[in-house]
Amino acid sequence: MTLFSTEFDGYKHKVIKIFGIKFKKKLSGKELAKIHAEKGNQFILHKENGDIEEFPEIPGLKVQFFGTNCKVELWEPVNFKQHKTSQSSWHLYGDNNSIEIKKNAGGNIQILGFGDITGQKTNNNKVIIDENFGAGNLTIHFKFSSDCCLKIGKNCMFSSDILLLLGDSHTVFDIDNPHNTNKAKFGMTIGNHVWVGREVLLLKDIIIPDNTIVGARSLVNKQFTKPNTIIAGSPAKVVKENVNWDRRYPDEYEKTIKQ
Repeated sequence: MTLFSTEFDGYKHKVIKIFGIKFKKKLSGKELAKIHAEKGNQFILHKENGDIEEFPEIPGLKVQFFGTNCKVELWEPVNFKQHKTSQSSWHLYGDNNSIEIKKNAGGNIQILGFGDITGQKTNNNKVIIDENFGAGNLTIHFKFSSDCCLKIGKNCMFSSDILLLLGDSHTVFDIDNPHNTNKAKFGMTIGNHVWVGREVLLLKDIIIPDNTIVGARSLVNKQFTKPNTIIAGSPAKVVKENVNWDRRYPDEYEKTIKQ
């Protein structure tokens, strides 16, 4: 047994082990900046007044860096749900991964699978979420896929218990051509003004166009091209065309169109 050792927990603490017992010591801003500078990691908050804050304290959000040359970039206002038992938590174990979220409407967002603590890494992945995004409870998982990009457009609204899988944990291959596998090709693209219902599962290499509504408990596993539709089912298909949606309650919306 190692009598004494220290390690970085990927967040803001030095973990000291003495005779197998762990103690945590919070690092100063200077110590933290030095560690991340050596690894090339960045965490930037663009303030509304034009200033930039590095490695900010954001209520309801925990960001952990274990890889190298990773970047998290946020724009105010940022609104993450904070509960006693849960918060938004982002784990970056791989290298050259990035998360970019413009000013958002709030929510609980878990981002996992940039590799894991066992040493398995996924590299060169991107998450790009545009302005005015809100989510009740969303988990984004790259599932050990590299070179993928999740792109979500402006003014999107996600309900609760939604899972985005941008890759697979295990391989399926063609017996006649073993090189033909289920490896993710590009990631996932979700357009502007998309409403995703409760308990939806979105799989790798899908496209959801602008002004789409995804019905609750749907499984989306293919690319859609026509905007202004409702897609629903398992697997999802177009069930209604020539529609759009509004964040307001129906009674409130009807009052505005009568005016």
